[in-house]
Amino acid sequence: MDIYTLYAATFGATTLPAKEESIDYTTQEIIDGNSGSIVPTWASIGRAQPQASFTTASCKLALAAIGVNALALTSGAPGRLYFRAKINLGGNATTSVNQRRTISSGLVVPVRITAPEPGPDSAQVQYDIHTIWDGTGGGAPVVVEQNQALAGSWTGDRLFAAGPVKLNGSIDPKIISWSLDFGFRIFKAGDSGTIHDTWAGIMRMEPRLTFASYDLDYVRQIGWQGLPLTSVVAYLRARKSGSSFETDATAAHIKFTATSGVGIITRETASHGDTPARAEFTVPVVSDGSNAILAIDTASTIS
Repeated sequence: MDIYTLYAATFGATTLPAKEESIDYTTQEIIDGNSGSIVPTWASIGRAQPQASFTTASCKLALAAIGVNALALTSGAPGRLYFRAKINLGGNATTSVNQRRTISSGLVVPVRITAPEPGPDSAQVQYDIHTIWDGTGGGAPVVVEQNQALAGSWTGDRLFAAGPVKLNGSIDPKIISWSLDFGFRIFKAGDSGTIHDTWAGIMRMEPRLTFASYDLDYVRQIGWQGLPLTSVVAYLRARKSGSSFETDATAAHIKFTATSGVGIITRETASHGDTPARAEFTVPVVSDGSNAILAIDTASTIS
């Protein structure tokens, strides 16, 4: 028996270390019978629509390589997920006995950034990989390969935690944690009787920032009728190896900027015990007609 664990994903020339990786093959079965039989007499595959998911804590590397828009995968710049081989009565294998899954056509789409409060957990970014069949690859959008060498190492890696959120330049809600959902809606379709999708594209993108704060006064400042926003800024605060965090003045943090949206209070909670009350807010981000709906700076100071 062979055992494997996760390793990394590659997109073109970029290698990203993995926190989680999975492939849902989404196979639809056709089970049928005839002539009044109480048992099925036919079994086959009607549709197969594989979709992969990949999560990394290397937010700067991932966002610099993929950004906030979808990345197209091609035969010349495919996506690959690696599974590292383990050794019976040992550790990691050191020879080319690993597993690799290659996707030569599809879309890599950012799903969500989760930024926890400073503590043992670090920020992570999740991507979905929507596969299609390009007519090659043995008739499958995901090619299974064994006895593979691992992808090359990565450089410039660092970890992040939740940094401040600023609304309209002056409102600083003293957040506990925040998350950013990119809100991509993908349409996929097949043609000519193929069991796999052959077309994939973006139909909509509706980003949404969500954050929580212990300071309930921001419920008043944002208001139950919503607060019109002309500036939305959220930071990922860079951790420093061998220390704690980089200083605010160091251009090592990640900054997300939007120029239009609305601040909405969604929930206040309080319970008996040692946990204080908290408020939760959401900010749907919209286009102002002039600027990108969401901009990223992966080498920013915090101001």
